[in-house]
Formats: sequence, structure tokens, C-alpha cells
Amino acid sequence: MHAVANVEAVANVFVLGDAQDVQDCLESTMVDGMFAVRPFASAEDALNFCEPEMPGCFLLEQRIRGAGGLRVHEQLRAKGCRQPFLFVLRDGEVAAAVEAMHRGALDCIEPPFESVRMRGCIEEALARDAESRRGQADRAVVVARVESLTPREKQILGYVAAGEITKSIARLLEISPKTVEVHRSNIMRKMNVESAAGLLHVVAKFGLFPFVPETCRH
Repeated sequence: MHAVANVEAVANVFVLGDAQDVQDCLESTMVDGMFAVRPFASAEDALNFCEPEMPGCFLLEQRIRGAGGLRVHEQLRAKGCRQPFLFVLRDGEVAAAVEAMHRGALDCIEPPFESVRMRGCIEEALARDAESRRGQADRAVVVARVESLTPREKQILGYVAAGEITKSIARLLEISPKTVEVHRSNIMRKMNVESAAGLLHVVAKFGLFPFVPETCRH
């Protein structure tokens, strides 16, 4: 396999199981620099190595030393590892495959393995993981911006997110509409948006509506 020094910077295919046919197919599938293959023959090895911040996906077999593959995946999720996963379907494992799909497997792959199909499945899984990580990073930036608001600004943001207009916010807070407008202007500047519509879009996109009212209660 290709050695890659920084497991947090490169996309990883974490292979849970010790079947040689899977690894042989991955060897023929790889393109230099596309991803790193990291095989684990035992549940303990996978649980000790894999971390949530490592980009990549899981290629999971039910047969893995130390536990069933789906059980290991459950333990990885409990650890915070939410990378997408693919399930390798062997003879007599239909029930496990059905369970894998219920748990969110992107696909089930059966032998004989074809490098084109294997690569397509892996590329989709890695793209899903990258998209999810971008979303998480973007949301973290927005939440940090919310945290930069003053308590009063958070309070007004909560009312804006709930659909209240300036006059009603002023009445509810017993302040002047002009003061509300000043706070709204500061909120938009700190949130890096140019309009009330843009502010509401950010609140909706990143699921801040449940978050903002909670901060407003303090």
C-alpha cells in the first residue's frame, strides 16, 4: 500500500476485515495521491486507530477478528467517527447487508470485485465525507460569529429568526425601534451578511434557530 505520513490531511479508505481479494482490488483501483488504504484485521486495531477528524470512508466486512463488522462500526460511531461507509457482502450475509443499509451504508459491494465499480463507490463516499466536513467547518465559523454577539444582540437575533419585525421587537424589549435597528446593523456586520434575508438564510442553513433562542434565555 502507499504510505502517507499525515492521516489527517489525506483521504483514507479504512478497510475493516482481512480479506485479501478486497485489498488486491483496492491496489488496482488506486491512483497516486487519490487516497490511502488503511487495512485493519481486528476490531481493536480499528478502534484504536480511527478518529473522527480523519477524512475518508470505511469499507466494512462483517467478518473481522474480535467482533462483527457492524458492531465495530457502531463502536466507531459512538467514538464520533461519522465517515461514510460501504459494506462488503459475502455469501450468507444478506441479513447483515440489509442491516448495513438501514444504518446508512452508501452501497453494498459483492465479489468478484471490479476495480471500476470499487473506485466509483469509494469516490462517492470520499466526496460525501468532504462535503460533510466543509459543512461542519462552515457551521463552526457561523456559530463563532453568533458567539461574538453581545447578549442583547443574541436576543434580537432570536426574535429576528422567529420572524419578528423591528417594531414588534422594540415593543417586546421595551426599547426604541431605532435602537433595534442599530443592534440589527451590528448583528449583520458581525455575522458577515448584507441583508435581513441573508441573515435568515444563514440561520436556516446552519440550523441556528434552536440554538439562538437558547442563548436568548440567559
